[in-house]
Amino acid sequence: MSVKDVGDRLAKVAASSGIASKQLRELLKAARTRSLDDLEAVVKYQVGRCVRGYKEFGEAFLQVLDQHRQDKIFIENVLNWICLTTDYYSTEKISNIKPQIEDVAKRIASRFGYQRTEISAERGLSIDIYVSRFPNDPRTVSDQIKEELRRYINELRETEFQVWINPRRR
Repeated sequence: MSVKDVGDRLAKVAASSGIASKQLRELLKAARTRSLDDLEAVVKYQVGRCVRGYKEFGEAFLQVLDQHRQDKIFIENVLNWICLTTDYYSTEKISNIKPQIEDVAKRIASRFGYQRTEISAERGLSIDIYVSRFPNDPRTVSDQIKEELRRYINELRETEFQVWINPRRR
């Protein structure tokens, strides 16, 4: 298998598991500066610490590491590919469910003059809902929307995200 094939497969695992991009960059740095045995120990250490998103990605990466133990350059290139493409696969997942997110937000926020929904995945998933009549307790409304999103959208059940209620922009 090529670097691209292996890297894409692992990038999709990384995106679905929610591992932080900083964690991936740290792995790439370790691959460039340490031995593959040390890299294996780092991955096992993070999996053992239950770092968010690391278990699923770590186990998949350890399999690739075992298959290509004699080719350090291949492992470095795969990690580089993962670092470059994980965000793409993360946003692809979000863009596929964006209409469902907007439907749930519109249904609940309509009583406050729903205007639009903006979704950002730059620093974790953030859903901004703009309304014309600001509710007395926006936290209650955002919690209700968050609960409904988790209930109706399977992809968000294990995903950490924030919902913000904002007054309309003038």
